[in-house]
Amino acid sequence: MLVNYRSGDMWAPRLEQAEALRQELAYFIDCIDKDERPFNDGQAGLRVVNMLEAATESLRHHGSIACKQPPRSANSLELALTVPQLP
Repeated sequence: MLVNYRSGDMWAPRLEQAEALRQELAYFIDCIDKDERPFNDGQAGLRVVNMLEAATESLRHHGSIACKQPPRSANSLELALTVPQLP
């Protein structure tokens, strides 16, 4: 059995020990207070859901799937997913 080791410098950034959901909620409340659009808005959530659905369909069809760009309209909840017909 061949084992490779990597040697050299390593850098690990310091990360705050905080609960992620609490930080997201604080960010969201701050956006409301400042009347700003959050970075992770509903459109971002829709894109994530579309990617997860495309990945699920890809697994079901053994990698054979075509995924389109999600719709840009804020009012549109159409799925941006096209599954090819299998023979």
